Amino acid sequence: MRIGLMVGGMLLSGAMVVGCNSTEDKPVVPPAPSNATQRNVDKAQDAAKDTMDNAADAAKNAANKGKDAMNDAVDATKDAANQAADSSSAMVKEAQAKLDEAMTYIKENKLDMADKALTQVEKMKDSLTPALQTQLANARKMLDTARNAPAMPTMPGNK
Repeated sequence: MRIGLMVGGMLLSGAMVVGCNSTEDKPVVPPAPSNATQRNVDKAQDAAKDTMDNAADAAKNAANKGKDAMNDAVDATKDAANQAADSSSAMVKEAQAKLDEAMTYIKENKLDMADKALTQVEKMKDSLTPALQTQLANARKMLDTARNAPAMPTMPGNK
């Protein structure tokens, strides 16, 4: 019996030693949040939502302002183009009138006046249509030819 008690004691001791060295992880249960903690979480969530709403509103406002600025720029560009077309049209008419005047002066052999009229048109050359630029070049050639032509002798009886 004594041996039986000894064996029983050893078994009991062994069970205790094995039970103490157990490495099983037990789930950790977080403590339930207190009312103060829950209020802080709610406040943080509300603040984050407000910040996101404000950011979204700011983005919408910026987009609208950008759209308005772009529309204003488009309108200004259209107005400038219309004004340029109007002034270009007036310039083309003026250049055509000066070219016609120069051609008349060349025919009348008033070469200095023709040169003055052509010089005025040449100052506008970059703004002229290609057709008017060609007419200007031709008028300049005619004037140069007229200047370099020998003087026509006068016939007796023609004055």
